[in-house]
Amino acid sequence: MAASSLRKQLLSALARWQALLGLEDWRVTLRLRNDPAIYGDIEWRHDRKTATLTISPAHDCHEATLVHELLHLLFARVQDGLDAQQEASMEWGVRKLERTLAVLANLPYGGEKR
Repeated sequence: MAASSLRKQLLSALARWQALLGLEDWRVTLRLRNDPAIYGDIEWRHDRKTATLTISPAHDCHEATLVHELLHLLFARVQDGLDAQQEASMEWGVRKLERTLAVLANLPYGGEKR
């Protein structure tokens, strides 16, 4: 899929999932970075309610990855300051929620490979 087409598809998905997850008050910037080492990433600033969401086109489960990263944003206040064990538990929960939402939304899901 061409980068411009993928970007357009993901921007539409971003708006839909932000609304579904109640994150409409956040300004989320989408960035595509062709990095086979990652599926996606998100960085946020609570004080500004801004986030940068990165998706790697190298994988085939773009929308499920977008949902996964938005779930991190949803739980951002809880995640800040976690120790390694707590962070691993949070990641486990986010992956389970991602899988559930992906199945319900009939999205390609690559979470078992991560």
